[in-house]
Amino acid sequence: MRRARSTLVHAKHGRPQLTSDHFYPEVGIGAVVVGTVLAIALLPQSDAGGENLVWPSIAMSVGLMAAPVLAALRDLRSLLRLEHILPLALVYWLLLDQLQGDTFYPGLTSEDIVYGYVAIGVFAIGGFAFGLVARPQPPRIFMRSATAELSPSILFRLALLCFGLGIFKFAYAVGFNPIQMIVYAGVGRWSAPWGAARLGGWNAVLDHMVYFGYLVPVLTVTLASKIGWLKPRTLFLILCSVLLLILLAQGGGRRVVGVMAGAPLVTWVLAQPRINLGRLVIIGFWLAAILTFFEVMLEYRNRGLATFFEDS
Repeated sequence: MRRARSTLVHAKHGRPQLTSDHFYPEVGIGAVVVGTVLAIALLPQSDAGGENLVWPSIAMSVGLMAAPVLAALRDLRSLLRLEHILPLALVYWLLLDQLQGDTFYPGLTSEDIVYGYVAIGVFAIGGFAFGLVARPQPPRIFMRSATAELSPSILFRLALLCFGLGIFKFAYAVGFNPIQMIVYAGVGRWSAPWGAARLGGWNAVLDHMVYFGYLVPVLTVTLASKIGWLKPRTLFLILCSVLLLILLAQGGGRRVVGVMAGAPLVTWVLAQPRINLGRLVIIGFWLAAILTFFEVMLEYRNRGLATFFEDS
């Protein structure tokens, strides 16, 4: 059943592979079909607006995650396969709100919901089938950059550059006043001066500069794996990462914050020679912390994170 497939980045000249050969396309296609059918069967007959989608979304998510999870049990690196990233991304970006039961779309009919689940299933099946038939390979320049070894000094400078670009939007909006920036980080999602304009504008480019900040936690973990966690440079970058996470959390976008907080965890896992019980506890704790922070964001994003401490 399992097919040995080409990896995202092959081992060359003694360099380690970044992904695993474990790939279960037949399991993935079959599980998605079953998950889609169950999701449609579990839909309430009178569900208008999509309020009762928890169980259908659970069935859909299990079908999407079956093959990636099965492969990850053999080798965690398999989660970095493009064919496995796709179904996991569908769960994270499309089904997360439904899984939490906090979504309501006025005017949405049961037929619309059925079409939505079918579209997700067809898209995921296409991804598994494409990986099975086409054997996609990334460009050589990506393969070289993915295995490049950077010195600690370069990593630190690169992280500082990404932090400066990532925080520029927030600093510019308050006239580069760090006190005001921290104060506005605790207000509601629509009250901060760095909120995106309704119809965009020339300053919309500042919104895209934030993307550079997404790399800071990953670069921090990479640097820590080389020089240690208690070194001054590592501790300083940890503070930078936390600051960026708080500023992004003010906007109420849980998925963006989840990606930014989850990416360093993936980086740390891949850097481990093996996963033992102690490391599994760390992984579980970090995932629990992310999910808990999601709930805090959901409850306080309209009132502001500062009210969380007032309520406590």
